[in-house]
Amino acid sequence: MTPQVYGLLLTLVEPFLKKNSLREPVHPECRLALILQYLSQGTSFQSLAWSFQLGKETVRGIILEIAEVLWTKLGAVYVSEPNEEDFKQISQDFWELWNMPNCVGSIDGKHISIRCPPKSACDARYRFTYIDIGACGSQVMVVSRLGKRLLNHKLPIPPPKDLPNTQLKTPYFFVGEAAFPLEINLMRPYPGGILPNEKEFFNKKLSRVRRTIENSFGILVARWRVLLTTLHLFPENAEKIVLACVALHNFIMFNNENSSSYIARNYADWEDFNGEFHDGLWRREVESNILSIMQSSNLHHYGGRLMQFFLNTF
Repeated sequence: MTPQVYGLLLTLVEPFLKKNSLREPVHPECRLALILQYLSQGTSFQSLAWSFQLGKETVRGIILEIAEVLWTKLGAVYVSEPNEEDFKQISQDFWELWNMPNCVGSIDGKHISIRCPPKSACDARYRFTYIDIGACGSQVMVVSRLGKRLLNHKLPIPPPKDLPNTQLKTPYFFVGEAAFPLEINLMRPYPGGILPNEKEFFNKKLSRVRRTIENSFGILVARWRVLLTTLHLFPENAEKIVLACVALHNFIMFNNENSSSYIARNYADWEDFNGEFHDGLWRREVESNILSIMQSSNLHHYGGRLMQFFLNTF
């Protein structure tokens, strides 16, 4: 986050961070710095209490309160659900950036060791446009609000459109993995290991588009490392933390487009002139942070419950 973006963030939320108290209240800028360190580094409440010379429960209270402020004040602006015109623009982005016509999103499921199951969405430029938090499990897409609306044709998806340079009308669609059902507005790869050349080519095209969701999730957890830890919070409080991370991610992406401080060169997966993909730098960061957490905890695997993190790339 550049100083300019941080200044803008402080300006937007400062009025909601001020407190009136008989004792000297914690300054708004200190309160914001506290939650940013917690979200970006995954620092424990106790370590933050020592660093900021505050009580542990005071730190916990500040973080949960400011997390709710960040989502309330930023979410409505930077994580708004797309309408029909938005879907058309998203489709245009997928065509220009990924050479996939009529695509309005990529859907995938991820597991993360937290105590609540977030479900969310982002666009072709790795920005989230949808998030709802609910049940966990392998059928999280089906039971989520987004999944239900998609499968029941309740989303404001535009009517079918001709594919480029053809008169073949085709529905707009999301791209999902093989485990998802094939629907009018949900495309999945052909099943099977040995396929005819044209089906194999089609699957590769879908796989290329689905990298957007994998990278969106990867960048999110690489930048907001608290999501790599186990959140020892009640579900409703864990939801606040996830929502705050998503809101901050989008806020920085929208206001930091001309800077490489948040997503540096080759940070996301990148494609060379021969069409070969190379792993983005976020993968190395996430792997090293997971290893560090495992070593510091003297564990060979994450503790806590594995929850489904449902991401849907718009």
